[in-house]
Amino acid sequence: ASLEDLHLPFNALPALPAAMAALPRIKRINLESNAVQRGGIPAGLLRDTPLESIKLQGNPMSSVEGEEGAEEYAARSQKHALKNIDTKVKTGDLSAGLGTAEQYANLRKS
Repeated sequence: ASLEDLHLPFNALPALPAAMAALPRIKRINLESNAVQRGGIPAGLLRDTPLESIKLQGNPMSSVEGEEGAEEYAARSQKHALKNIDTKVKTGDLSAGLGTAEQYANLRKS
């Protein structure tokens, strides 16, 4: 399976199936404006896949914080964000509003 991006906004989904953890290349999932509840994101998806971004705005569950596998997901997500920032800094493309140099330095330290 080569699926990297999954867009499922506005579908009234209460949860994702556990089988989603079997997607070896999934990186981004958009679940905006569904009905995702706590426990609705499989731990294996957060823990065992290369998932870097999951959009949960407009759901009863607005973040994966506190969910099983959330720490592994957060580490990957932060690493991905820092890589993107590093690329923007190196190429001089700071138009995305990355903040001040001090904010960038503090983010690199964490």
